[in-house]
Amino acid sequence: MEKNEYRELRKAVMLVSAAIVITILTIILTRSESMRKPVSPIPSKPMTAASAGGWREVLRIKLDNNEFTAVAVDDQNKIYAGMKSPKNGTCRIAIFGHDGKLLETIPLESQVLSIATTPDGVIYAATENQISAISPVVGKRNIKKWQFPGSKTILTSVAADDKHVFAADAGNRLVYVYDHDGKLVNTVKGNDGFKIPSPYFDVASDGNGGFWAADTGRHRLENYTAAGRFIAMWQAEKDNAFSGCCNPAHFQLMSKGRIVTSEKGFVRIRVFGPDGKLEGEVCSPEEFVPGSVSGHNIAVDSKDRIIVMDPDEKALRIFVHEKNKGNVQ
Repeated sequence: MEKNEYRELRKAVMLVSAAIVITILTIILTRSESMRKPVSPIPSKPMTAASAGGWREVLRIKLDNNEFTAVAVDDQNKIYAGMKSPKNGTCRIAIFGHDGKLLETIPLESQVLSIATTPDGVIYAATENQISAISPVVGKRNIKKWQFPGSKTILTSVAADDKHVFAADAGNRLVYVYDHDGKLVNTVKGNDGFKIPSPYFDVASDGNGGFWAADTGRHRLENYTAAGRFIAMWQAEKDNAFSGCCNPAHFQLMSKGRIVTSEKGFVRIRVFGPDGKLEGEVCSPEEFVPGSVSGHNIAVDSKDRIIVMDPDEKALRIFVHEKNKGNVQ
C-alpha cells in the first residue's frame, strides 16, 4: 500500500469513528434530557366489564410514581389530589381536568389528608392539625394557615360550602365549624357524642348550610346544622349493614339523595339510596390489591362519576354507571 493511500484510509477510519462517538453521545444526552423533563399523567382507560351494580372503571390517573393522599372535586368537575413524592417526601396538590390531564400543581410543606373547594375557587387543604386556605388566583396562590388548638387534634376530613368550612377532628371527636376567614363559629360534639374508635371520621357539606358526619363506631351518618342542631340520621339497611370497626371509613353525597360509601377491613365501595337500601356495588374487595384493608378516599363530581383514591395502585380510579355512559369524560 502506498503511503498516500494509507493516509487516506486512516483518515476515513477516524471520520467513521468520530461519527459513531457523536451518535452515541447524542443518544445519551437525549435520554438524559427526556428524564429531566416533567412527565404529565397519561390517563388510561381500563376496559373493565361493568360490575353487578352496573359500575365500570373508565379512567385511571397516575403521575410518575407519586403517592396520592387525598382527593376532591370542584363545581367544574376538576379533580384535586394531595400528592407525596416517595423519593424526597415533597408534598403538593395536583389539579387535573375532568379528563385526567394535569392542569396545575401547588407545592405545600406538609402531607395533605383532605381537600375541599368552594364555588369561588378557594381550596382548603387539611393536614393532621392545620388547614391551609389557598387563594383562587392561578400562578399567585396565597396560602393562609389556620392553626387548631390542643395536642389531641387529628384532622381527618374537611368540607366546605359558600359560607362555612367543616373540619372533622378524630382526636377530640368533634366537628369544627369555621367561616371563610378562619374564625371558629361553632364546635359540634354530636347528639350522643360521636363514637370514633380510630382516625376515620369523614364529613361532607349537605348543600343546605349544614353537614353530614360519619359516626363510624355506630355505623351511621348524622346530619347537623352549622349551629349544631341535629337534623337526621342515616344507616344502611340491615341486610347490607356495615361490618367491623369504623365504617363507613369515607362517604360522599350523590344526586337524588344517594350516598356512596367506602369501607375498611372488608374493603369495598357501595352506593345506597336515601332510605339506606343498597343500589349497587362499585368495587368489590377483588378489585383492590390483595391484602388491602384501608378505607379508600372517594369523591363524586356533578355527573355522579365516582373517583376512588387507590394508594396501593398509586392512582385515581374513575367509575361511571352504565346508565351514564355519556359521562365518561
